[in-house]
Amino acid sequence: MLGRPVITKAGTLAGDLAAGEGIGLAVPYGDVERLAEALAYLAARPREREEMGKRARALYERRYSLAEQCRRLREAYGSIGAEVR
Repeated sequence: MLGRPVITKAGTLAGDLAAGEGIGLAVPYGDVERLAEALAYLAARPREREEMGKRARALYERRYSLAEQCRRLREAYGSIGAEVR
């Protein structure tokens, strides 16, 4: 939502999403060395960091924003109502 890249735990849904969508980096839990490498990687690449942030914001708008979640809820409730009638 904030338009910043994320660093998250590898091997999780969030880690898969970050890596798959190109919005951040996934690091094994407890691996301090890999975390430091991830931070250094992002610090050394401002353009890539900016692009990850832009993709993260676009993904939020497209899939996770409050407006999108409300739309999905209305759609789901609407389909339930149609089945009951």
